[in-house]
Amino acid sequence: MKRLIFIISLCFSVQGEAAVIEGKVTHGSRDLLPPVQVELIKLANGMEVVATTSAAQKGDFSFKEVEGGAVPFLVRVNYQGVSYQEMIQLEGEKGTVDLRIYDVTAKWPDITLPMLNILVRPAGDLLQVEKTYYLQNQSLQTYLDPNGTFQFYVSGKRKSNPQVAASRGKMPIPLTPSPTSKEGIYAVSYPIRPGVTEITVTYDLDYSAQEFFWKELTLYDIDRVNLAVVPPDLGFSSDLFEKVEGGGDGHAGFTLYTVASVAKDHWLAATFKGMGSQPANAGRNLQPVPPQIFHYKWLLLGLMGLFLLAIGYFGWRQKTLEKTLSKLGKST
Repeated sequence: MKRLIFIISLCFSVQGEAAVIEGKVTHGSRDLLPPVQVELIKLANGMEVVATTSAAQKGDFSFKEVEGGAVPFLVRVNYQGVSYQEMIQLEGEKGTVDLRIYDVTAKWPDITLPMLNILVRPAGDLLQVEKTYYLQNQSLQTYLDPNGTFQFYVSGKRKSNPQVAASRGKMPIPLTPSPTSKEGIYAVSYPIRPGVTEITVTYDLDYSAQEFFWKELTLYDIDRVNLAVVPPDLGFSSDLFEKVEGGGDGHAGFTLYTVASVAKDHWLAATFKGMGSQPANAGRNLQPVPPQIFHYKWLLLGLMGLFLLAIGYFGWRQKTLEKTLSKLGKST
C-alpha cells in the first residue's frame, strides 16, 4: 500500500514539476530591441497572465519556476498596439520560444493579394458564399489602420450579416466587420504582419427563387480569383470566369473556375441556377451543409485540435509512468 502511494505521488510530482521557459524577441528592422514586456499566459479557464518579465536589449528573456503539466502556455509581447504571441507546450524541464516584432504603420505598405478563393453552394433557401483573401505583406512593417485595415464588398440581398475571421496559418481569430459609408463595403481592423495573412468572409444570400445573379466589387488588385461551385453540376454561367480543366469534377464534389489579373474596382459576376445533384428530398428545407457548421467551422477545428492535444498529453503521461515503474523495479 505504501509503495502504491509512493508511485502515485511520483506521477503527480512529474505533472507539476517546475520548468523554465526561455526565448528571444527580435525586431524586424532594428539590431537593438526597444524596451518591451513579455507576458506568460496560462491557457486554462481563460487566459491568465501568470508572469511578466522584460526583454533585454538583445531580446533575451526567461521565466523560471513555471508549473509544467498538460496546460499549454502563451508567450505574448504587445508592441505599438499589436500583439505578437506564440504558444508553447511544456514537455520537460525547459521550453524555448522566440518572437519577432515589427514597427507599425498606418499607411498601406508593400502588400499584394496574390489570390482570392471563393466557394459558393446552395443550402435550401440560401446560397452560401465563403471568400478567403490571401494578403502578402512583403515589407518589414505591420500595417494597422484603426479606421479599417482591410475592406471587402458583400453582394446584396443577404440573409445574414457577413462573418469574418483572420488567420496566419493557425487558429483563426473572429473579427467584427463595420459597414463603411459606401453601400456593400465593410471594413475590419486587424494587423497585417509581414508574411501571409488570410482573411475569410462568409455570408448567406437569398436563394428562394433558386436563381441568383451574383456580383461583387474588387477593392484591390488581385493576381488570381478562383471560384469553386458546389455541387459540380450546379447551374453556372459567367462572361468572366473560365472553367479549369481537371480542376474539380463530380468525383471531387466541385467545379473550379478562375480568372487572372483582376484589377481594383472591377466587378466579378456570375449567375447561379438550380440546386444541382441534390438528394431526392431536396427542397426548401434542405441544408446539405448546416449553417451552424458552416459559420462555426473554426470553432470545431479548434475543439478537434484540443482533443488531439489531450491525446498527446495522455500518451506522454503513460510513457512517464512506465519509466517511473521501470526505475522502481530496478531499485527493488
